[in-house]
Amino acid sequence: MKRIVSLILVCSIFMAIVVPVSAVDTSLTTNKADEKSVVTVFEISVDITLATEDYENGDTIIKQIEKGDVTTFIYIDRQACTMTSIDYDQGRKVKTEQMFYPVDKIEAYAPARDYTYVGAIEYKCVPLAHVSEVTRLMHLGYLRYYDQYSTYDLYGEYKDFATIVGLACSLLNLPGAIAGSAVQWLLSALGISMTITPLLLPRNTVLQASETSYHWRLQDDNDGNRYTMFSGTRYIITEPTAGETVYQDSYFYVPAYYNRRDNDYALKMFGMLYGKVNSVRVNAWKPA
Repeated sequence: MKRIVSLILVCSIFMAIVVPVSAVDTSLTTNKADEKSVVTVFEISVDITLATEDYENGDTIIKQIEKGDVTTFIYIDRQACTMTSIDYDQGRKVKTEQMFYPVDKIEAYAPARDYTYVGAIEYKCVPLAHVSEVTRLMHLGYLRYYDQYSTYDLYGEYKDFATIVGLACSLLNLPGAIAGSAVQWLLSALGISMTITPLLLPRNTVLQASETSYHWRLQDDNDGNRYTMFSGTRYIITEPTAGETVYQDSYFYVPAYYNRRDNDYALKMFGMLYGKVNSVRVNAWKPA
């Protein structure tokens, strides 16, 4: 049975461990300039902007900016399972809170160590330095990961949009960009303005997320040193009133693409392993 965890408990934990600003390790909330991040900006209104920064290690920074000034700064530390929130008033810290959050999975699937081999694709192509066709044979295999997280009842009052995004990001283990989009979708579906504060979410606003990732390995048949690996992820967010929304990146491919002999998929795989050529076409599919 899917377990519903009420955010009333989470918020009580949040308030129970509020600490003075001087006691917070501010290094945790400092932008990691030396690490790669993906920045996503959401225009909430003319005066309000939300910016998320997703880092390679999974950490996320969320900023709510009003009339050019940061009013809420949230740092989510995935390893420590903490969410630190700092309120600002005209550039001055006025309140800091830190919450420990559990990441509770109700279903998870991790693959065996070996890739599942789906088969090979044979291509005819004309490389950049050639005028005649040559043959390339690519082998394809994948690993699949799946996680479904516990449902959370978001019923309650929140000081701003960024706080709800931070909770969705941490509790449902979502990247900041996905959490921002999901909360926008949720509030719009519920008819709640994102600019009026505080934000009140009605009873039974039960949010759930699942995450599916495929990790692919592409290997040239003739050259053992010529291979590439990539991964893509899909998130499915559900809520009883709002329904369902799906987010996936451009590298999310399932084995069905191979099974149905998808030509666009085959050409995309070719480009990822072999790069640019003068021309290329699929000559044969060779399933496992």
